[in-house]
Amino acid sequence: PVLIWIICEYLATGMLLPRQVYTMLGQTHSFRMDEYWQQQRDVDAYLDPYPIRAFHMLLGHHGFFSLTPVFLLIPMALIVGKANIDRAFLKKIALTFLLTFVTFTVFCIKTVNYGGLCQGFRWMFWLIPFWLMLLPEALAILERHGRNWKIVALGLLGISCYSAFTSLLSPWSLSWLDKLLRPELLKFM
Repeated sequence: PVLIWIICEYLATGMLLPRQVYTMLGQTHSFRMDEYWQQQRDVDAYLDPYPIRAFHMLLGHHGFFSLTPVFLLIPMALIVGKANIDRAFLKKIALTFLLTFVTFTVFCIKTVNYGGLCQGFRWMFWLIPFWLMLLPEALAILERHGRNWKIVALGLLGISCYSAFTSLLSPWSLSWLDKLLRPELLKFM
């Protein structure tokens, strides 16, 4: 997924990494749309304090876990099945959590937006395949600890699927949760 992301970034912008990475490193390039980024505004220039921004990146209007709550089953499986988890699975979880933590921390500190006008916290979209690969084993662990987990899993999957399906019509628009929590932003659509 990382290689595909880099190729797509290059095809879209002519650079291997997002423009913001170069800016964070203090490098200047001739960016497409550079005049806009010098004077960021509207959905690209929120001045939320770090704790509020962190909340919205994880559980709020652009929340990785509020828009795809099915991924919450993975930490739940760790808690419920703590004694009987395969070492290889733990390594995969550790890598995914580390990638997620680093990405989340960098973009929480270094950006003033949630990824612009899009269906979620765009800077973490590339992590979705890693989280998806963990789901089957997490579900198997939870299933060993009772049938009630199936009801919880179906509910969380339903919300996650709703988020995915509503974004198919217009990926570069506000998510259903963003529209619900911040209707004043509909003027940007």
